[in-house]
Amino acid sequence: MGSSNTVVLAGGLAAQEFEEALRPVDPLGRGLARCRFDYSGVSFVTLDALAEALTLYNQLARAGCSVELAWPDGDTRSFAARMGFFEALDPRVTVVPDRDVVRRQRCRWGV
Repeated sequence: MGSSNTVVLAGGLAAQEFEEALRPVDPLGRGLARCRFDYSGVSFVTLDALAEALTLYNQLARAGCSVELAWPDGDTRSFAARMGFFEALDPRVTVVPDRDVVRRQRCRWGV
């Protein structure tokens, strides 16, 4: 495994936009040692984008890539949490802020 990359995601994020953001990086094809995905500029995210992201992040983690999701608190993170996104992530994927924040939010929402 080689270098690292940061993928900055922004605006409305559907599966097509997610794939377009990944195209220049090609995280699976390049055998990266570290990948960081920055969700700070995402205004909304669709279920199909979450499904694609979940699959990719888990594949990368299983392939030995260190994966970090920088996903600040907000509506998109709350939506992902309600859909069970963070619980379905491979435990080797790092989430910033950490997953405990998500668990506490789910308890507060009664989900």
